[in-house]
Amino acid sequence: MADLEHNKKYLALFREKVTQAQKKPTVQELYSCFKGAFPKADKNLEFFLGHLSNQFGEGGQIWVRLAFRASFQELGCLASCMYIENTY
Repeated sequence: MADLEHNKKYLALFREKVTQAQKKPTVQELYSCFKGAFPKADKNLEFFLGHLSNQFGEGGQIWVRLAFRASFQELGCLASCMYIENTY
């Protein structure tokens, strides 16, 4: 039950600060807001909050995604990967 409450709190804050915000918040505003709202979530902050704030914050550096593409041939499977720029 605690996980469900945590998720509801996260989604409500995301809705307030991102999807229904009057103006786009800065990267630092988002980072600070989410860090303060979830003080017990103190692991991997640079990854999780860094990604969130850069993805949705004004002036953020959107991270490049790595996509995998597999092509099958008679003798087996060749996997190739390519970088795809985020197009948000």
